[in-house]
Amino acid sequence: METDATGSNVAPDQTKPLPMDEIRRKRLQRLQNQQTKPPTETTSPSLQSVPFQSNSSQDSHSSQPMEVDSSPVKSSAKKIDSQPVNFSQFQVVLGKVFRVGLKDTVRDSQTLTRLPVWGSCVDTEATLSQSQWTDLTSQLLMERLALFSHQGSAGERHQIEADAAVTYLVESFERASSQQDKGTTKYGTIPELCKELCISHCALLLTGHLGAYHQHDSPLLPFVLHHHYSSRPLPTGFLPDLVVHCSSESDQDTHTLKQVFGPLIRGLREAARNGSVLDQQLCDVFFALAHLCDIKCPGSNLRPICQLLTSDQQWLPKAPGCNIPRDTVLGPFLALSGLLDENVGLRNEQSGQSDLSQAAMSTVQQTLSVCRNELFKVFNSVIRNPDTRGAGLDFIQQVLALNAEKAQIHADRKLLSPDGLLVNLNHVLQELSVKIKANTVDPQYMFFTDARVKLGQETRICMTSKEVESARQSLAAQGGLPAPKFSTECFFLTAHSHHLSISVLIRRQGHLLREHKHYSDLLKGVDKSDPVFEKLQSRCLSLAHYRKSLDTVLLDGELLQRTMVFYGGLAEWINFVQTEYRATNIATSKGIPEYFIEDMCDFVLFLARGSHPLLDDPVFNSIVGVVLLFLCEKSGHLSNPYLTSKLVEVFFWMSPGIQQRHHNLLDLFMNHPLSTHLAPAIMNLHIKCEKMGGSNEFYDKFTVRYHVSVILQRLWEHPDHRSVIVKESERTEEDANFIRFINVLINDTTYLLDESLDGLKSIHETQEAMENLEQWNSQPVEMRQSRLHQLQEDERQCRSYFTLANETVGILHTITSTIKKPLLRPDIVTRIATMLNFNLQQLCGPKCKDLKVKNPEQYGFLPKELLGKLTDIYLHLNSDELARAVATDERSYRKELFETCLRLLHKNQVKPDEAIQQFAEFAESVHRQAVSSMKEDLTYGDIPDEFRDPLMDTLMVEPVRLPSGVIIDRQVIVRHLLNSNQDPFNRQPLTVAMLVPDHELKTRIDEWRKNKLRLP
Repeated sequence: METDATGSNVAPDQTKPLPMDEIRRKRLQRLQNQQTKPPTETTSPSLQSVPFQSNSSQDSHSSQPMEVDSSPVKSSAKKIDSQPVNFSQFQVVLGKVFRVGLKDTVRDSQTLTRLPVWGSCVDTEATLSQSQWTDLTSQLLMERLALFSHQGSAGERHQIEADAAVTYLVESFERASSQQDKGTTKYGTIPELCKELCISHCALLLTGHLGAYHQHDSPLLPFVLHHHYSSRPLPTGFLPDLVVHCSSESDQDTHTLKQVFGPLIRGLREAARNGSVLDQQLCDVFFALAHLCDIKCPGSNLRPICQLLTSDQQWLPKAPGCNIPRDTVLGPFLALSGLLDENVGLRNEQSGQSDLSQAAMSTVQQTLSVCRNELFKVFNSVIRNPDTRGAGLDFIQQVLALNAEKAQIHADRKLLSPDGLLVNLNHVLQELSVKIKANTVDPQYMFFTDARVKLGQETRICMTSKEVESARQSLAAQGGLPAPKFSTECFFLTAHSHHLSISVLIRRQGHLLREHKHYSDLLKGVDKSDPVFEKLQSRCLSLAHYRKSLDTVLLDGELLQRTMVFYGGLAEWINFVQTEYRATNIATSKGIPEYFIEDMCDFVLFLARGSHPLLDDPVFNSIVGVVLLFLCEKSGHLSNPYLTSKLVEVFFWMSPGIQQRHHNLLDLFMNHPLSTHLAPAIMNLHIKCEKMGGSNEFYDKFTVRYHVSVILQRLWEHPDHRSVIVKESERTEEDANFIRFINVLINDTTYLLDESLDGLKSIHETQEAMENLEQWNSQPVEMRQSRLHQLQEDERQCRSYFTLANETVGILHTITSTIKKPLLRPDIVTRIATMLNFNLQQLCGPKCKDLKVKNPEQYGFLPKELLGKLTDIYLHLNSDELARAVATDERSYRKELFETCLRLLHKNQVKPDEAIQQFAEFAESVHRQAVSSMKEDLTYGDIPDEFRDPLMDTLMVEPVRLPSGVIIDRQVIVRHLLNSNQDPFNRQPLTVAMLVPDHELKTRIDEWRKNKLRLP
């Protein structure tokens, strides 16, 4: 009987049965001939038709013959040398193995079944050669198996009870093994022959040659599934011998392996599809498949079951990816998932409960772990098998290709494979790549046109799409490259698999956290009597359940450990490429896909947010090297500022003030050889963040700068890094990075504090309105809800702004305590004075009462601390230059403002008396400068237009000519260039080097000033 592509039984061609008398005559004639001939070497006798004998009538009643295959039974075992044995010895061992005899009797507490037809054909006095007792044993076994058959309906073949027949053969094989294991030579090689015949007749039975059987599942399935835990496991060697026997059939029966094992694999697929991840017996299914795939032919590395799997028309998946679990051979095995939305059993288990129990979560993790390890064994067998390696890699390539859209933010998940399937495949690839060394992975693979991993559309760290195409054409012009080795293909497939599995789950978890927080916040503002309350509560509960199942998968210790090991290897490879290829092949060093680094950072951030102990793993050192390599890069090997900001975030999360568990992680960064360039690089990134933004400008720009501020605070605490910052500040260029960095800090402080304090004013108004209950309750419900929603929004933004503002003021406070000279430049000191005066007015001016809110600490508003730091900055830079700049700030400076500030400092004991006295002295010097400035303005009177700055309308001190021809004061244009590199008059590119001093005009201005000052 043959099978179709799915393993279903199909009846083979039938042969015409011989008459009973003719069968007996031929059998007796053959036995007589064998007794008169010398023993000869033969593999096995021919099988003839044997009369059918029913269970109920084991006499000599006539019956219809059971048709069998007339081809020889081919033995797959090694050739057996045997001495002739007498029939009595032969009969004893057959009774022990097959439980049959010449008559019904009981031996060793076991009933022996009488086989009348077989008994009538033997000579009990004869001495039998190997070929003779082989033939007798075959005839015996055929007649014994006939007892499991019954007559089919008219026009149908005999039906055989396959389960009972297979059970009999398995038990007979086990009894033969037992006789063989006793080590006795009494029965010679008869037990080995019996085992071979059990195997060959099992193959005949399962291929339908002994009668048709209409069963959906293979009779072997119960034995295979209970191979490890049942009281009746398959005897050792039975399954390997059956596989080898079926795979060694002649070309006339090429479908034997598929006929025998097709239904078995189909049964395993059904068991995997219907199994529950909460039932650890599901592991038996995966054990069975792995065991089958690992069976090899003697003396070779060929694995027949692997060839059977990969030759199936359903081996390679077809679009769309969502059909992979259903339409591929291995789909049901790979689709095993612990995610709630992908597992009906888990949803049923969770139904009616507040949450999955810890025991259930532990069971899920254990089951997934065992099954994934067995899946790896399956793929390992396929790939180690020379004839199926290509098919195995093709399958992996196709699965990843059909799910490429998973990396997209708005992918249609309904058309893609389940996340659990890709996580399981990722485990397989992790294990396959665990021993791959960095120097064995060819980086030129990134430019292969026929690579299994298609990187053509992927963004590179510092290459445009045109440059990538140019590199590919260059390789093609050189004759291309040799076919990639397995280590290279496996490495890139594994990296791509992480991008579509682990990274997707990490992003999905972040989305669930944000969504759950959003609905929880909405729930807080809704009354329980409101109809929408129940819907919001149900949504929050559902999201919590999904998050718990996602955590069960993501927080699996083995999964995280393997992922850390791979990313450590990926980091080593990136370091290798940057080290070995930067000098000789710059395109290769710039062609690394961005997602390699981004996914690695996302994984580290996932661990860091949970303070996971894996961050103490020595593998993490390689990742630290990559982070610092690109953060400190001067040649611009990262063109994407968002990717650089991701590296900064990794560094940020290593700070002890952010997570308390891993205090030594910061030292890995601080003491790394590359960290000597870290401070200038961090300041440069702080400047470049100005170009980030768009619709999420606040989040993109100021969040990165918050991270930078925290990192700079940590760097400042380290003596070596502090000295680097100080040295950087001593550069004299007017557009030096340090000056630009300070300018950005000033801009951010002004903006953040302004927004923060405005938010406090709005909160103050709402809280004040709510205190008047009568007036508040008189407002329409919609108005009150709108104001409450606005209050929540104001509070959220206020917390965000103050968090960033406090860090920005903090870093300014820290830097000004040591560095003074570059901050007193005319273009910078004026900006510092304006920023300090404006914020001092906010805190101490006439409208400061509008900042009073309930529990200001919850928003990060610490007025005493903020006022203390602002006044400290005044004192840190205390000088004539600062006093003059403060006094000439016409927008915010008032003598009364400083007087009010001094009263508040005394009243609230913000500073020690000595510091307050120093601030009072500074305030007095500012007042003197203000008086002097007023007198100077009165003295100058009207300023000639040609001496006026075109932007500020003030007297120019050092006029310079721009390329556009406009003459402007150097201080004004240099301050402008700190924020923009364009000419303010024609928007053309402009740098400090392009400014041309106008000496003749400066001479005339100086002369005019002298003349004015000489007048009485």
